[in-house]
Amino acid sequence: MSGKAHLEAKLAAVAEAGMPGAKGRALRGDSHAALMAAVLREIDTLVLPRTLTIDAAGGRRIRCEVTGRRLLRVYGDAGGAHQALEGRDLDGGDPALAGELGAYFEAAFGEARALHARVGPLEREVGPADPGISASALADAWGLALAGPAGADGAVIDSYLAELGEATQAWRLIGGEESASAGESEALDRLDGVEADALLPPGDGAAMTALSLAEGGDTVIAARADGMTLLAALAPGSAARAAGLWRRVTG
Repeated sequence: MSGKAHLEAKLAAVAEAGMPGAKGRALRGDSHAALMAAVLREIDTLVLPRTLTIDAAGGRRIRCEVTGRRLLRVYGDAGGAHQALEGRDLDGGDPALAGELGAYFEAAFGEARALHARVGPLEREVGPADPGISASALADAWGLALAGPAGADGAVIDSYLAELGEATQAWRLIGGEESASAGESEALDRLDGVEADALLPPGDGAAMTALSLAEGGDTVIAARADGMTLLAALAPGSAARAAGLWRRVTG
């Protein structure tokens, strides 16, 4: 992704944040560190008070209260000793905080390689005096980069999943040695053992196919771009919309 494209994507995320009907976006990483860098980039886009909800397969969820690109409070599924962070006002002046938050996210999402992030209103008053800890401070403490990797594979597929939003009932992603999935779908289960590329036109270029496995049943799509292949189950009757969104993200 070029510098201009990365900036445009970040501006689009800022514009979407907290807007009615915002569908959220897929976050992926080939390691826990890469995934946490993607989470921090989401926090870094939020200037106004917002709630950032992060979901993983299996029902794991963390809700982050954010304003001014700072993490104010966390609530979620880390469990155990990490519950001490739940609902606590986070103070970036606490030297132990970054390590505690790192352990908190590790406990919740350590095995995940794909997350879904969505933004909504923060339904409490916050002010400039609320301390919080900035995304950049956490990135420094965790040894991560806030800037996205230039030319990252999968940018088109990430954008496509974000555009599909809540219409996506389940998805599976394959790319080289990397794979990720979220949700459950009988329609996708019926495709077990079918090569995703067998549903697409021959070649390595960007392509997308939509089909229905039964009349009135879920729409199944296959999409390929940037070395990544996506299989997804959508709500019935979504084929035309899915094709239109694909044309949008591929330009």
